[in-house]
Amino acid sequence: MFAEIERSLVAKAAGPGADVIVVAGSWAAVIDGATVAEPCECCGSDAGRLAAERLAALIAELGPDTSLPGFLLAAEQSLRAATADRPCRGRAWSASAVVYAARHGQVWLIGDAAAIVGGVHHRLTKQIDDAAARFRSVVDRAALSAGATVDELRADDPGRQAIRALLTRQWALRNNPGAGELAYPAIAPEPIPPELCRIVPVEVPDTGVDLILASDGYPDLRPTLAESEAALAGRLAEDPLLIAEVPETKGLGPGASSFDDRAYLRLRLHR
Repeated sequence: MFAEIERSLVAKAAGPGADVIVVAGSWAAVIDGATVAEPCECCGSDAGRLAAERLAALIAELGPDTSLPGFLLAAEQSLRAATADRPCRGRAWSASAVVYAARHGQVWLIGDAAAIVGGVHHRLTKQIDDAAARFRSVVDRAALSAGATVDELRADDPGRQAIRALLTRQWALRNNPGAGELAYPAIAPEPIPPELCRIVPVEVPDTGVDLILASDGYPDLRPTLAESEAALAGRLAEDPLLIAEVPETKGLGPGASSFDDRAYLRLRLHR
């Protein structure tokens, strides 16, 4: 059993964004539609949002005993059915998710997502994103050293342009165990290997416990929404390009509220 304590869903810029929160029956999830690096003619830049909305509808209808492999298969089939008639066959329809399966007492991490379970942080990251973020940081730091200003780089980010080749080709590593340590899971219209995902057991003491689910728009996830927002605001103020410490693949663009859409859900679990 669980009760919702607080939630927040904020797009990085104008529009609905690509993050979705769903709480239904014995399920709760934060879904992060992927940023489309190379839009196709039939889906444009909306593929990530469309995938997230489709998955939210699927989770709302799941049977309470559905296992992780069962969910992954249902998600694959749902996205494949939604994109069967599209020329692109839904290659850009992709999303990450963190799912609480109350009946199983588990949190499922599928792609870029985060959770705090009993005070312990869990995050599933992609090595390809880590490499791209570090390279972007080097390119932007070099530009700053050569005399560019932070505002200039926010408006026209040479580091982001430099990693474009990685961003538009990394789909070949998605759900591909043959890619070794570079393989990463994502919900897409293709087989999703359960072994690439992470299952986190959730123990609920007699006194209850908080569970936080969030998208990667909160790189420094905290136990409350206010603390998470404060940590994000502090980092953006100090490093709007997000190239210091643990860098990101993109920074704070002009007129944006953050570097990425962000979703936060805190539940109180009880026996």
